[in-house]
Amino acid sequence: MLTIDCAAKRALVTGAGQGVGREVARYLARAGALVLVNDLVEKRCESVVAEIREEGLAAESLAFDVTNWEQIQAA
Repeated sequence: MLTIDCAAKRALVTGAGQGVGREVARYLARAGALVLVNDLVEKRCESVVAEIREEGLAAESLAFDVTNWEQIQAA
């Protein structure tokens, strides 16, 4: 199993509201990163953030469309 140290790092995971993105977000949080959970659907972001925080790890919800330049700039 690959192990990485992401202490004192931030990780923006797009598509993190479900599937592979969700698992990547959870893995990076366990590695010590503050994970910015991104998805189009805010409720999915919040759900993954809650899962991560239940483990005592750091995450924030950041819902926006990565194909929309204005939303990217605002985020």
